Amino acid sequence: MSHAVEVYNHTSQVLNARGGGSYYLDDLLNSGRRINALACDDAHFVAGEDQNRDAFGGWVMVKASVNEPDALVEALKRGHYYSSQGPRIEDIRIEGGAIIIETSAVFQISVVGRASRNEKLSGTDMTKARFPLDKFKGDWCRVVAIDEAGKIAWSNPIYPQ
Repeated sequence: MSHAVEVYNHTSQVLNARGGGSYYLDDLLNSGRRINALACDDAHFVAGEDQNRDAFGGWVMVKASVNEPDALVEALKRGHYYSSQGPRIEDIRIEGGAIIIETSAVFQISVVGRASRNEKLSGTDMTKARFPLDKFKGDWCRVVAIDEAGKIAWSNPIYPQ
């Protein structure tokens, strides 16, 4: 059973400009598959003269009770993480028919869903957004945060009822 699909692979981005994969995740979600997202860098250290250029470009931020292998793997399997190139997603919660998102300072916070369903706010040094969930109810959505440098953070899918 697959637990996640790559939304970003930094080595693929560095070596052949094909690091993005969020459209694969969306396609799987649109087909009814419930699967999470992950970003990684693979760190092959093979990017020509700059042997470190493909390292430290994508990772997952895991929310586990302790920093121990078993707890980390369990948290990953439960989807208790988000993926990032740098921005932090501090909190995502649903309250009163809205999704509330807290991040590190970013340029844009979006909630994306099936087809063109989306909500977004753009600004300077934003750290919080609130969006109605009506257009995502009974389906899926996910949070995307983009900082001033164009670095992205991706949440796992959310299934609003």
